[in-house]
Amino acid sequence: MVAELEAGRSLWLATVVQSSHPQVPLGARLLVTGDLRATGSLGAPALDQDVLTRLRAGRPQSHLRLHWPESGRSPSAEVLVEWVRAVPWLLVLGAGGDAEALATIGAAAGFRVAVADHRPALLRRERFPRAEELVSCEPEELPERLLTPQSYGVVLTHHFQRDVRWLKRLFASPVPYVGVLGPRSRAEQLLAHLRREGDAPGQQDLARLYAPVGLDLGGEGAGAVALAVVAEAAALHHGREARHLRDRQGALHPERAQGA
Repeated sequence: MVAELEAGRSLWLATVVQSSHPQVPLGARLLVTGDLRATGSLGAPALDQDVLTRLRAGRPQSHLRLHWPESGRSPSAEVLVEWVRAVPWLLVLGAGGDAEALATIGAAAGFRVAVADHRPALLRRERFPRAEELVSCEPEELPERLLTPQSYGVVLTHHFQRDVRWLKRLFASPVPYVGVLGPRSRAEQLLAHLRREGDAPGQQDLARLYAPVGLDLGGEGAGAVALAVVAEAAALHHGREARHLRDRQGALHPERAQGA
């Protein structure tokens, strides 16, 4: 389970929370990955299969409770199926002055933060006290373990050629979010350079490119920019539209109300 989450892969955890069935011990667990590979057992193969069938049909993004067998006959068991999300990474790619606020706000918002730069003198712990990792590397050397489906990359080196290299690195990875600090015209220049080099990004790459990066919140300065960037990445991670909560109909956290 830990290995899956560290790799940025969320999963389901099914746990027996009540049982009078001799084959289904209380506390038995079944882990199911996003592609429906199962590890462990709830004790009865038929119950394991029932859980997999339900996940295949609905794939809840929070939790569900199921009673087995559905007929209500005794002996029976109750299973809680929880969606365990990998904690997302915020990759701060460039350790200049504006990176400090981004790393701080990202960590406060629940991201694991990694700051990467080719200049080790900038990667001081006093500058980034809440960063989980400080990585001194060139773009091509960023560890693969940080480039997961739950990683959100923000390029802010303020150096054109190095930004190009960071874009190539991110586009070649499974990250869902490639943010580039700066005006739209600069992002277009970066993309044009990639095309001239024969590394033209495809439609899937462009769909995950956020340039200019961040939500339109207004404000100026590193803190305001960082807030806009983290808010955008968080909204994407949680599958939400960035809008006023007062305009939302129904529960604020509908996933907590799901059940079966």
